[in-house]
Amino acid sequence: MSNERTLNEFTGDKENTIEDLPKSSVKSSLDETSVGDIPEDWYAVRLGDVTLETEYGLTESAEEYDPEKPRYIRTQDFDDFGGLQDDSLASLSEDKAVDGILEEGDLLFARSGSVGASLGKTYLYDPTDGECCFGGYSIRHRLVEQGVNNQYILQYTLSERYWDWIRRRAKTTAQSNINTGEYASLLIPLPPLEEQRKIATILNNIDSTIKKTNEIAGKADIHRGEKRYKGKLIQLKRGLMDDLFSGRVRTNNKDIEIPEHILRHG
Repeated sequence: MSNERTLNEFTGDKENTIEDLPKSSVKSSLDETSVGDIPEDWYAVRLGDVTLETEYGLTESAEEYDPEKPRYIRTQDFDDFGGLQDDSLASLSEDKAVDGILEEGDLLFARSGSVGASLGKTYLYDPTDGECCFGGYSIRHRLVEQGVNNQYILQYTLSERYWDWIRRRAKTTAQSNINTGEYASLLIPLPPLEEQRKIATILNNIDSTIKKTNEIAGKADIHRGEKRYKGKLIQLKRGLMDDLFSGRVRTNNKDIEIPEHILRHG
């Protein structure tokens, strides 16, 4: 493969993986330093370069929820972990949903609203959520199948680095918007695939514990203690994300050890 090939050309070749890309073309075309200092065996890629296709959601009105019909995913359904809330279920008939059916590898981005409450939130389609379609205030990025771990990309969209980028991109109006081209320009630090998997697993495990803590905290007799524990977990994850996404803490070929300064991070 020629060193002159661009990242777009590379990711269009289904036989390749990200690890095969010459570092020289990444550095010259993507300005690697804009994601900060990263290890030499990492890459800086744009979301659009690891996306097969993008699409805006359906503009149909939601219908009453029916488990026999596709679930209609709206940005209000996104939770804080890249999954779904179940407190406002809706459906769409098969004929209306057909053009918006989600597949594994589909990552949705909320494209409007206030930062944090809606704009910038993400949902990675999980087949265990059943047949789903998505609404018009979100944008689908269908991720490539080679060299990229979907859960890693999702976790990056939960990081403070990502949210700093969202805040910079958001328009200074009451109803902010980020379009598909702007999302495609998002730079992501990308380690080797196995390290992506390990980072995603570490962060997903913390998320699972936080979710369980949320459930326990609903019980009045232990609410205060669990709330403090949840705060420590969130602090731990924030510190880990900062170090894992910069490569300051590496996971490859060894069990991760959490340095003392991470526990004090944030």
